[in-house]
Amino acid sequence: MNRLALLRYRYCPRRFQSTKDDGGYLAARLQELKEQNDPNPDDPLVKLTQGKSLVDEDAELQKIYQKLDQKAFEERYRREIQYAKIPNHVNQQSKDTAVSEPWTGEEGVEFTSLRMILDSTGKPDGSSSSVAANVGFINAALPAKEPRAVRASKSFRRKLEDAQDRVLKFQRDQKQEIDETEQSEFRTLYAEKFTPIGSFEKLRSLADQRIEESMKQGGFDGLEHIKGKPSSFVQLNQHIDRTEHHLNNMLVRQNIAPPWIESQGRVNGDISAFRREAASMFENELLAYLDKTGILRHNATWESAKSEITSRFGSTGELLQARFSLWKTSQRSYFESRIKTLNSGLRTYNLQAPLSTQKLYLLPEKEFDRAYNSIDLEKLVIETLQERMKQTADSNADRSDGGFSLFRKSLKFW
Repeated sequence: MNRLALLRYRYCPRRFQSTKDDGGYLAARLQELKEQNDPNPDDPLVKLTQGKSLVDEDAELQKIYQKLDQKAFEERYRREIQYAKIPNHVNQQSKDTAVSEPWTGEEGVEFTSLRMILDSTGKPDGSSSSVAANVGFINAALPAKEPRAVRASKSFRRKLEDAQDRVLKFQRDQKQEIDETEQSEFRTLYAEKFTPIGSFEKLRSLADQRIEESMKQGGFDGLEHIKGKPSSFVQLNQHIDRTEHHLNNMLVRQNIAPPWIESQGRVNGDISAFRREAASMFENELLAYLDKTGILRHNATWESAKSEITSRFGSTGELLQARFSLWKTSQRSYFESRIKTLNSGLRTYNLQAPLSTQKLYLLPEKEFDRAYNSIDLEKLVIETLQERMKQTADSNADRSDGGFSLFRKSLKFW
């Protein structure tokens, strides 16, 4: 029975009903959620969603918004506004400089060229007031030029004042000259009395006295006719340091060359001699092979030699390539030893020479190619044939002269 009553109580609908007057916990929770989800009319975000602007709600923001167009206009045309505010006494160059773009720190090509031209030209002799004046502004404090009528009315009075000033100045200078003469004589008199004999002051005063006496007698009147040695002014190069320029001139005047100059001449001579030797060795190799094959026989010409080379090897280029490969293999060890010696000299030279005059080391392959490219087979064959013909003609002439001399000795008419 108790169990049946417990089950009825557990599943009875009245158990879920609240006995309070506010409608129960669920109704209170729903009311709370409704209040949280209802929009607040004072929230700025709610006003924005409803199409209302924050500017319309605040008076200060309305004032700032009214000035926005003016500020945007001033920011956009700020340079033109500043140009319009420049006073009238400022010249056009200063106005253009004031409104120009600020310097970014980079120098353009045109400004670099202009600066180099200005540096290469000398400064004008003398100082002009127009150059020393301020080129940016006009000095308004300078007095204006008087009209011609005013100057004419004041000219007579100025002449009288200038004449009076010159008279007073002449009289003052005369008195000063007399006073200086008396003072110098007084100093000379007392210097001789109070200066000890043999002292430097005595000798200096004596020398000054002799010079003054010579000047009074006219001994220095002819100095203006004496001309000194004209000085040679050489315009300095703006790309070379002044100290380096003068040091180089001193070395040139003393006929002294820096050590790296002498090393440069020696290294260049050794390299040129080695390259001439390599070209000569390859030429001798070619001539020896042509003689061995009988191509350069007696009474041969370049046409006959070329035709025979073409019939045997196909072309002159193939002959050169074949003989160059064999000669290169046989001379490689010699080339490597010579180039090693030359590179040692180049290393010594590079340690002494400036960076801009240093030389690269020699490579065997490049030197072989240089020797191969220096050969002109046609020129070599023609010169060799001409030299042999000349030698043959000279030997025949010597033989004929020798036979005639023997025949002449054998004949005796007495």
